[in-house]
Amino acid sequence: MVHKPAFGVSGEKSPIRWDPKNFLDNASMYRNVMAFPRILEESTTLLGDAYEAIDGRRVRNVICHGMGGSGISFEFVKAWMRSSLKVPFEVIRDYNAPSYVNGSTLSISASYSGDTEETINCFLKAREAGAQNIVITSGGELEEVARRLGVATVKLPGGLPPRAALPYMFAPTSQLLEKLGLGEERATEMLIRAVPEVAQALERNAIEIAEERNEAKRLSRALCSRIPVIYGHGLTYAVALRFKQQLNENSKVFSHCNHLPELHHNEIESFGDAFSRNYVAVLLRSRWEERRIYERFELTAELLQGRVGEIIQLRSNGSTPISEALSMTAVLDLSTVYLALLNNVDPSSVSRISTLKKRLNELERFEKGYNAMDGPGKNESRLITL
Repeated sequence: MVHKPAFGVSGEKSPIRWDPKNFLDNASMYRNVMAFPRILEESTTLLGDAYEAIDGRRVRNVICHGMGGSGISFEFVKAWMRSSLKVPFEVIRDYNAPSYVNGSTLSISASYSGDTEETINCFLKAREAGAQNIVITSGGELEEVARRLGVATVKLPGGLPPRAALPYMFAPTSQLLEKLGLGEERATEMLIRAVPEVAQALERNAIEIAEERNEAKRLSRALCSRIPVIYGHGLTYAVALRFKQQLNENSKVFSHCNHLPELHHNEIESFGDAFSRNYVAVLLRSRWEERRIYERFELTAELLQGRVGEIIQLRSNGSTPISEALSMTAVLDLSTVYLALLNNVDPSSVSRISTLKKRLNELERFEKGYNAMDGPGKNESRLITL
């Protein structure tokens, strides 16, 4: 991974023993990240003949529903194939399918656990509307419902946290569009080609590599005790969104992301107060960025200079745009695990997410007679009607 300017990390910070045995979860998340190339390679074999259940000639639009680590895979597909997609492609992160869904819709439902209630509900709504459906999951209720309804299913290997299973959702979706003639014609070839390049990127940043030669460690050090503000464009915006999510879940750090050129029409005005010194602006670059986007990134760095605590520009090696994006993603994933070590937190634990899901499961999923005007409930927050 190439960066500019240098992180400029102060040597005054206390030294860290970069030893996976020090991780509170015994380094399982570290091992999951280092397995990214293997998972990617394995993921290219999972689609099988599931695509044969879909009549590509009937497809006029595609909707993809998934949340969190499952849903981000669709953002990668959409960004990667934006110039080759033959039909509209929408990512849904909600309970309901759009009203335009009909027999000309391909509905792709991804939930690694198979128990994501928003995805299950959206899948059922799309099926009721007559869409052609395919499910991507490792099991759970989604697999059971799909089996009962006779819906084609891509069965994933289980045993991982959903956020560590990104390739398992990403590759089958990409290959499905390839097989149906709706997206990138060489998707499988490009994914296989990316495997050794992702592996090399991770090897250069492994736990054994010293901090002065390890970009993932240096990045985690630069982000420690700061708020990351991450910017990207196209595929690197999908990477930015993934990085933001991994900082939230692995590092237990609040972060923000946005995309060029939209941020130049609003957000660029928000920097410069005393609090902005707590921000680290992380600009995710690509060797394939268009000239105007190149100029916008350069101007962004110039305008933020002195208005945020630090500006870090990152670019990854890769022989194709998708290889570059996946290599960057893997190394940024690794940096969030290193940041968890610096923050003395367990990168595998997601206690608040687990608590929220448990509480939701204790409630009626679709309560009869519910009225949104009843108020905010029993918590201490206030509901203000404007």
